[in-house]
Amino acid sequence: MLNKLWILLSGLLVVAMPSAQAGELNLYSMNTGSYVYHMTGNHGQYNEHFNNNFFSVERKFSQDSKYSVLVGNDEKQL
Repeated sequence: MLNKLWILLSGLLVVAMPSAQAGELNLYSMNTGSYVYHMTGNHGQYNEHFNNNFFSVERKFSQDSKYSVLVGNDEKQL
Protein backbone atom coordinates (compact mmCIF):
# COMPACT_ATOMS: atom_id res chain seq x y z
CA MET A 1 0.00 0.00 0.00
CA LEU A 2 2.79 2.41 0.92
CA ASN A 3 4.57 1.63 -2.35
CA LYS A 4 1.46 2.51 -4.39
CA LEU A 5 1.02 5.74 -2.42
CA TRP A 6 4.65 6.67 -3.11
CA ILE A 7 4.16 6.07 -6.85
CA LEU A 8 1.00 8.16 -6.90
CA LEU A 9 2.54 11.07 -4.99
CA SER A 10 5.69 11.05 -7.13
CA GLY A 11 3.64 11.05 -10.32
CA LEU A 12 1.46 13.90 -9.11
CA LEU A 13 4.51 15.90 -8.09
CA VAL A 14 6.06 15.62 -11.54
CA VAL A 15 2.83 16.23 -13.47
CA ALA A 16 1.12 18.86 -11.32
CA MET A 17 3.98 21.30 -10.76
CA PRO A 18 2.60 24.50 -12.32
CA SER A 19 5.94 26.30 -12.33
CA ALA A 20 7.73 23.52 -14.24
CA GLN A 21 8.30 24.20 -17.91
CA ALA A 22 8.39 21.48 -20.56
CA GLY A 23 12.20 21.61 -20.69
CA GLU A 24 12.44 21.06 -16.96
CA LEU A 25 10.12 18.06 -17.08
CA ASN A 26 12.63 16.35 -19.37
CA LEU A 27 15.05 16.27 -16.44
CA TYR A 28 12.84 13.78 -14.55
CA SER A 29 12.62 10.05 -15.08
CA MET A 30 10.87 7.18 -13.31
CA ASN A 31 12.29 3.68 -13.12
CA THR A 32 10.47 0.48 -12.23
CA GLY A 33 13.30 -2.03 -11.98
CA SER A 34 11.06 -5.05 -12.35
CA TYR A 35 13.76 -7.19 -13.97
CA VAL A 36 17.09 -7.65 -12.21
CA TYR A 37 19.72 -10.20 -13.22
CA HIS A 38 22.72 -10.77 -10.96
CA MET A 39 25.83 -11.54 -12.97
CA THR A 40 27.85 -12.73 -9.96
CA GLY A 41 25.63 -15.65 -9.05
CA ASN A 42 22.53 -15.36 -6.95
CA HIS A 43 22.85 -17.55 -3.86
CA GLY A 44 19.44 -16.83 -2.38
CA GLN A 45 20.22 -13.48 -0.78
CA TYR A 46 18.36 -11.44 -3.43
CA ASN A 47 15.20 -11.92 -5.42
CA GLU A 48 15.80 -12.18 -9.10
CA HIS A 49 13.86 -11.50 -12.28
CA PHE A 50 10.31 -10.18 -11.73
CA ASN A 51 10.13 -10.57 -7.93
CA ASN A 52 11.89 -7.29 -7.17
CA ASN A 53 9.67 -4.35 -6.31
CA PHE A 54 11.93 -1.40 -7.12
CA PHE A 55 10.70 2.10 -7.92
CA SER A 56 12.70 5.31 -8.22
CA VAL A 57 12.39 8.90 -9.39
CA GLU A 58 15.49 10.59 -10.77
CA ARG A 59 16.21 14.23 -11.60
CA LYS A 60 19.24 15.41 -13.54
CA PHE A 61 20.79 18.70 -12.43
CA SER A 62 20.71 20.08 -15.98
CA GLN A 63 20.30 18.85 -19.57
CA ASP A 64 24.04 18.40 -20.11
CA SER A 65 24.91 17.24 -16.58
CA LYS A 66 26.06 13.68 -16.01
CA TYR A 67 25.02 13.91 -12.34
CA SER A 68 21.55 13.42 -10.89
CA VAL A 69 19.62 12.78 -7.68
CA LEU A 70 17.80 9.46 -7.33
CA VAL A 71 15.17 8.66 -4.69
CA GLY A 72 13.61 5.23 -4.53
CA ASN A 73 12.82 2.10 -2.60
CA ASP A 74 13.62 -1.58 -2.82
CA GLU A 75 11.03 -3.78 -1.15
CA LYS A 76 12.25 -7.36 -1.19
CA GLN A 77 9.83 -10.28 -1.04
CA LEU A 78 11.03 -12.75 1.56
